[in-house]
Amino acid sequence: MAGILYDTHKNAAGGRDQAFVESMVGGAKSVAALTAMVMAARSDAAVFYLRHGCKSSTSDRFFRNFNAFVVEGVQ
Repeated sequence: MAGILYDTHKNAAGGRDQAFVESMVGGAKSVAALTAMVMAARSDAAVFYLRHGCKSSTSDRFFRNFNAFVVEGVQ
């Protein structure tokens, strides 16, 4: 996503109006990319729960490990 914003601003715009248009296009592309990532994550979560159930040993272990990974990454 950051690449989309970088690509939008890497070249000098031909004025304030052009910079505004390029920013709007870059913002729209970023929102579209974020929406696609959210939809993919929701789809992955649905598949996980359909396969393993909401309260299973697999889901318990997965979320314990995932939470540990997130906490470790923050520190």
